[in-house]
Amino acid sequence: MVKSDTLISIGKSALGRWAVGRAPTDSSSPRLSHDQFPSAVYAIGDVHGRLDLLSRLEAQIAAHATQWQGHVWIILLGDLIDRGPDSAQVIEHLIAPADHGHKRIVLSGNHDDAMINAMSDRTAFLRWCDYGGLETLQSYGFPPRSPTVLASDWPKFSRTLAATIPAHHIAFIKSLPLSLTLPGFVFVHAGLVPGLAVEKQAAHDMRNFRGPFPQRPHDGGYVVVHGHTIFDRVTVTPGHIAVDTGAYQTGRLSAVCLTADGLNDVLEAKL
Repeated sequence: MVKSDTLISIGKSALGRWAVGRAPTDSSSPRLSHDQFPSAVYAIGDVHGRLDLLSRLEAQIAAHATQWQGHVWIILLGDLIDRGPDSAQVIEHLIAPADHGHKRIVLSGNHDDAMINAMSDRTAFLRWCDYGGLETLQSYGFPPRSPTVLASDWPKFSRTLAATIPAHHIAFIKSLPLSLTLPGFVFVHAGLVPGLAVEKQAAHDMRNFRGPFPQRPHDGGYVVVHGHTIFDRVTVTPGHIAVDTGAYQTGRLSAVCLTADGLNDVLEAKL
């Protein structure tokens, strides 16, 4: 696991107790839980390489969070990369500690997972390039060429990938947890399959679920907070809160502020 304040360590803290679990078939992807809710949580939707919007939204969060006396956490709901112009810069930014003493937790999305798979498999590489990977490659300095041309000599190109994309970026993305469970809420990239306990959810579904989204709390009384599926605006129901407003195509990156009592506010950065 990357040594960074971005990922909070597991164990006992001043706020309460952490736990980490893994599904039996997915030992590499942790699912975090904590037994106490902090003073406030800010959950940010899919960034998709838009460092400009993320920086603006973080400034808004910093100003908004001055009202809270205790711990403030910032959760990114996955899909840090692809489609937008600054994926490499987003990753480097998120590896650094969060400002203002806030805790930051970054979850794994399907695009983040696809990048890891693309590093070692030509078919996965071509598939990744089809839905946003080319923009990520360009952010690392690769030329804007057809993926089939780039990967025509795959053994050579895979070595170039490994030499060009910083190892600490790959390690960071590999370390990202699938979910965070807090009292009353589950934070996850895409959503949860209704009727299935959080610990039984498949990693693929947690990164790729497209609905139907629950209109009542998930089993255990949890509201699911997710990104992945683009909505015109932040959408709030008794069962789920959808935060992805399509930053890479709309120029709008959204976040929700939650407390133990529920939704406190909606924030949006736009250009």
